[in-house]
Amino acid sequence: MKKIAVVGIGAIGSLVGGRLTMGGQDVALVCTSWRANAEYMKEHGLTVAGADGVEETTQVTALFIDELAQLPAKIDILFVATKSNDTQSCLTTFKPYLAE
Repeated sequence: MKKIAVVGIGAIGSLVGGRLTMGGQDVALVCTSWRANAEYMKEHGLTVAGADGVEETTQVTALFIDELAQLPAKIDILFVATKSNDTQSCLTTFKPYLAE
């Protein structure tokens, strides 16, 4: 199974990461700016609302950007869902953790 990471877990990153997790994928959600967000997800999971208004909560692997060394394997697929001015620094930070 491919190891997936989503960096930037605001509205878009959380939705993508949550749905991938719910679909059985191995996903790590990585927060870049608000540690409390990642800590909350670690404890309570992630709740995603569908277009029909139905909410689903799932347990996720959530990390803050300084916890990348805790990843059990290299990342095969990286989704970048940060603000565009943070893209370069995220890619630089993640480079050592990416698979070939």
